[in-house]
Amino acid sequence: MVFTGIQGAKSRYGLEMTPVGLLVTDTTTSQRIQVVLVKQRKNNTEDKW
Repeated sequence: MVFTGIQGAKSRYGLEMTPVGLLVTDTTTSQRIQVVLVKQRKNNTEDKW
């Protein structure tokens, strides 16, 4: 199978990793928000924002 693109609506939010952390941009309002890394539970090694 060959797929030429992803179907569906364009994402409302843009994600950008900066040296300070993750920066989220709302594409409809152009508002930028610096998000915070949450505390990890148990043996989970994956970062959650």
